[in-house]
Amino acid sequence: STSASSSELISRRLTCDAPSDCPVQAAGGFAAPPPSAGYLGPLPRLLLIGTRKGGTTFLSELLLMHPHILKPHCNEQKAKALPRVRNMACVWDKEVRFFSRALSAGADLCWYRRLYPCVPGGAPHLAFDGSPDYFVLDDQQVAVMAATLPSSAKLVAALRNPADRFYSAYNMGMSEHLRRGGRAPRLARELREGGASERLRDSLRHNSTAGASYQLLASSLDRWIVCAPDCPEELGVIKMFFNYGMYAVNLRRFYAHFDRERVLLLKSEDLYRAPLQAVREVVTFAGLASLPEHEAQVLQKDSSNERRNSGSLWGGKSYTGKLQPLERAKLIAFYTPHNRDLYQLVGRDFGWEAE
Repeated sequence: STSASSSELISRRLTCDAPSDCPVQAAGGFAAPPPSAGYLGPLPRLLLIGTRKGGTTFLSELLLMHPHILKPHCNEQKAKALPRVRNMACVWDKEVRFFSRALSAGADLCWYRRLYPCVPGGAPHLAFDGSPDYFVLDDQQVAVMAATLPSSAKLVAALRNPADRFYSAYNMGMSEHLRRGGRAPRLARELREGGASERLRDSLRHNSTAGASYQLLASSLDRWIVCAPDCPEELGVIKMFFNYGMYAVNLRRFYAHFDRERVLLLKSEDLYRAPLQAVREVVTFAGLASLPEHEAQVLQKDSSNERRNSGSLWGGKSYTGKLQPLERAKLIAFYTPHNRDLYQLVGRDFGWEAE
C-alpha cells in the first residue's frame, strides 16, 4: 500500500552508514571542525519543540551563546539539499524541521547530522534543534522522533498564554497568507457575494502594506471559535492559530513516547521577565555547566531590551492594534478548559486566566 511504502521510505532515510570518525580532542581544548570537512555531527540532544510564538527565537539565541551548545549550520548544508528540502527546512538559523518537514521531503539522517560539527569523545558539547513546529507533530511522527534521537535527548517547550499567542500568530500568519493572495472558501464567497462588510473588504484590499488588520480579527473571531480548531472553510492558518495553544492535547503525544523527566516546560512570561533564570534552568536540564561568560552575555542581551521576533519577517512586526479586552476575553474563554486540562496533566497552574 501507499502508506506502507511511505513508511519503508522513511525508515530507509533514518539510517546513516557514513563514517563518523572525528579528530581526537586536543589537549588545549575542543575546536570543532566545520561541517564542510565532511564529518558527521551528533544527533541533537537538546530540542526546543515549541510553542510557535512562545519566545522560541529569543530563547534559542540565548542558549546558542553557550559555547557547548552546537548550532545547526543550515546555510551551508541547505545548499546541498534537495530542492524540496531547501524550501521546507532550516529557517531562522535555529529551526531544522527535520522531523516535521525535511524527512518527508527527502532528507535523510546523514543530512541531519551533517548540519552539526563532529564532537570527539569526551567533549561536553551537544547539538541543538529549535523547531517549534515539532509541537504539533502527529503521534507517528513523535514516535519516529523518539526512536531516532539518543535516549539522553531532552525536550523543552515554552508555553505562552494561549490568547496572547493566538494574536501574535494571527499577526504573523494572516499577514503572510493574505499578502500571497490566499482566500479561504468562506471568505472568498463572502467577498464575491457581497457578504463582507465594506470595512473588511477595504482592509483586505490594502493589507499588503498594513498586514492583517484588527478589524479582520474582530469581525471573524466569533466564527472561528465556532469552527475551532479545524475550521475547514477558513484559511489553513486558522487551525494553526488554535492548535498550537492547545497544550495538553499536544503534550500527551510526547508523553506517550518520552519519559516526562525528559520534557521541560517553561512559562513564556517567566522567560520574558527573567531570561537568565530560564536559561539557567534549561542549561541545567540539558546536563551542561553554567558558565559565567555565557551568563554575562545573556544579561547583556537582556539589558539591551532586544527581542527578536521572527514574525517580523512575515509582516507581523508592527501589530495593527493591541489585543482588546473583548477579543481577549473570547479567546480566554475558549482556552480555559484546555488550560485546565494542561494544569491537571502536568500538575502546575500557569495562572493565565488571572493575567
